Amino acid sequence: MQDAQLKSNIDSRPQRMLWDISPGQMALLLTLFIFIAEIAIMIVIDRLPPLSPLLMALVDATLLVAIMVPLYVALYRPFWKTRQVSEEKIRQLNNRLTEVSEEERRRIALDLHDHCDQTLVALHKTVELVQSKVIDRDEEAAVLCQEIGELLGRLNHDVRAVSSFLHPPQLADNGIGPALAQYVKQMGEAFGAVALEFVEQGDARPISRQMAISIYRITQEAVKNALQHSGAELVRVYLEYSPDKVAVSIVDDGCGFDPRADVDADALGLVSMRERAAAIDGSLSIHSEKGRGTSLRASFKV
Repeated sequence: MQDAQLKSNIDSRPQRMLWDISPGQMALLLTLFIFIAEIAIMIVIDRLPPLSPLLMALVDATLLVAIMVPLYVALYRPFWKTRQVSEEKIRQLNNRLTEVSEEERRRIALDLHDHCDQTLVALHKTVELVQSKVIDRDEEAAVLCQEIGELLGRLNHDVRAVSSFLHPPQLADNGIGPALAQYVKQMGEAFGAVALEFVEQGDARPISRQMAISIYRITQEAVKNALQHSGAELVRVYLEYSPDKVAVSIVDDGCGFDPRADVDADALGLVSMRERAAAIDGSLSIHSEKGRGTSLRASFKV
């Protein structure tokens, strides 16, 4: 075990040493290597038979490349390994943050359902009871009770909508297809001026919980962007199954934008969508033109 630990320390020592070198120090080190290599090459060329200027330049360049390429690989490899390790740690951290966020969403949704929902229902029943007792004696109070009951009903509906938004029960019960269909239907009812459609293509198959959550959250963010920023009249959500991939596309006929311009990625939630896709080795692409709508596609290997 000590030998293994010692080997690990020896293997990681050059990596840590090079990692501590600043860019300026690395430039100075490379300059020194090139200078020494050029001196060595001139000594070698001086021992060769007389050469024409062109041939001498070719020999010089060839020897310099032959020396510098392995040197570059030897210097770059530790940085490349360190970068790979760092990217993997970041990916794992993003996955963990996503899991914690979804767990917190689920807990809040359950609390809303188990406590607020039941309390509102009980309060609504109490108001109905009071109304039944005063309806014959105080018409004004009865009307007020009715109005309070209606407000409580709308509040209860809103609490259930928030709970469903935080943790859609359809996602766990029926899978990503029915969950997206229900979400698109709800958003269509809430935004009557915009037509929302859901299209499922291919043969549906079970996918991992993490992938289903990522697809659902990306769809939520993209649909919200389309409704708030695009001025679209029609928004379509496509869930596509192929033999080796599952993809979700959100297409609108809105004003569009120039993806090459300086777009506020945070305002559009593009950063979070890309991170969600990358966290499970997925890809996210956006195609848009001013006046010709926007298409966002997230694709995942299965």
